[in-house]
Amino acid sequence: MKKAQAAMEFLMTYGWAILVMLAALSALFYLGVFTPRVPNSCIATAPITCVTVRATAADALTLELGASGVSSATITNFDLASPDAAPCTPSPTTISITTPTVSTCTVTSDLTTGQRFAGAATLIYVLQGSTVTHTTTVQFSGTVE
Repeated sequence: MKKAQAAMEFLMTYGWAILVMLAALSALFYLGVFTPRVPNSCIATAPITCVTVRATAADALTLELGASGVSSATITNFDLASPDAAPCTPSPTTISITTPTVSTCTVTSDLTTGQRFAGAATLIYVLQGSTVTHTTTVQFSGTVE
């Protein structure tokens, strides 16, 4: 009879400990500790700079582009390679050191809030006072807002 009581006390003690651990893990999952938010980032090669990127659940992707080391550059073509293959027309098409250009593209993939995204865009531009075209790739990633 004593062995059965000792076994029951052993099971109850460990049962309560396991229950407390499960409650703590559930609270951590609920608070989002195990799914950290990924900061939005974008990278472009000089003289084009990428200030920020933003994707919304309304299927809009916004890139803020600037210039560095040159007075200005004129964008002649902007193709979104991914998440969708789609052309995008920035407005205005001239970017400078002082005024970044905001380019908004509509993507056809279904973006949902909290979803992670990543992609690339090919940018063809002409520097001020030149007729030679240059090509650069802008890479971006982040979390849909």
